[in-house]
Amino acid sequence: MDVHVRAIVRRILLCAAVGAMVLASSCGDDNPTTPNDNPPPQNTGIPPVPNMLDPDTDPPTRSETLSVIRKASDFAPLVDAANCSWVIQGRGRFESASGGWVDCYGEWQNLWSGTAWSNGDIPDYHGCFDACGLLTNYCPDNWTLSIDDWPSDTPRFVFLKDDVKDPMPNMIEWDAAEVEICRESLPVIGCINKVWITARYQGTGPAIEKAPYIKRDRFWMSVPWGTGAMVERTTGNESIALSSTYTTGCSRTETESFAYSLGATVGAEYKGIKAEVEGSITRTFGSSFTVMEQEERSISKTLQGEAGKRTCFVMWVLVEQYSFVDKDGNPFVDPNYVLDPGFYDEAGDRYYAFCVTGTQYEIGKYIFNLETNQLVSTEFLPVN
Repeated sequence: MDVHVRAIVRRILLCAAVGAMVLASSCGDDNPTTPNDNPPPQNTGIPPVPNMLDPDTDPPTRSETLSVIRKASDFAPLVDAANCSWVIQGRGRFESASGGWVDCYGEWQNLWSGTAWSNGDIPDYHGCFDACGLLTNYCPDNWTLSIDDWPSDTPRFVFLKDDVKDPMPNMIEWDAAEVEICRESLPVIGCINKVWITARYQGTGPAIEKAPYIKRDRFWMSVPWGTGAMVERTTGNESIALSSTYTTGCSRTETESFAYSLGATVGAEYKGIKAEVEGSITRTFGSSFTVMEQEERSISKTLQGEAGKRTCFVMWVLVEQYSFVDKDGNPFVDPNYVLDPGFYDEAGDRYYAFCVTGTQYEIGKYIFNLETNQLVSTEFLPVN
């Protein structure tokens, strides 16, 4: 009876090679002073809060966005798949019905080498390997090493730790799994002689083709009042009691993911991860940055209208989003890697790597002429 064995490496989630990039980070004020291949200087301040055109029309829920692009000298991308150079080796040991296990292994021998995507097919291999206890190399007539049937439930084949992708160095180190080959069998008795083969693999990803950049987007976002309305309105000098609950700070999940893409060790204490993010953003953008723990805040305020006027109140929160891009601000891609896209911002219809909400917050007070509905003045009130 022919011998059939199929063995693989199934869905290896990365093999990210980030070549050493010694890149100068900006320091001092927030105006870029960068080499010629960097993007031109941008407005690095805070965008204006949206205005209201008339008292009956809500302003846009987001302001214009001010973006800054800098070289991402710390970036080690999280990837879903890589076009790796593989080396797969095998060795065996022998067992017979009479002799029992031979307690030794044969020599490692190359089974296959070549380039293949870590989530794709590795070409089938047919050949021989050294099985300790046999006098010659074991050469079954019909066995195959392929991408299809290697045990998929072995944790080593999914590079996740605590459900978080691990940013790998430029090489997947040797790892292995073992499968049984029945050398001879009879219909009733079953396998008489067995050879166990251990196959191990090593994958090396190429250097990324171009240096990545990191983009910081700042914009104001309106927060609904407790009534669900984005704008609360009052006429004359009557007062209005308002409340709102809003989220500030950084999601721990996003902070950890962003830190891993900056080279932090998966599973490290959050204090160290937080420091990794703070240090990288401070170095990259040249201004002090602190990761705030995400929390919900509530306010209750009584706000006063203006005599003879119509007054509108809008709650605004400043948001910062960070994403990895090319020098022109487009999402960073590389032909040899399928990169983890990050987190999806549904309202903005874009992906980002890290988001900070509520670095500033204001209550906009828009005062209109009661008869003409023309904007008379705008004030910004403290939230607390």
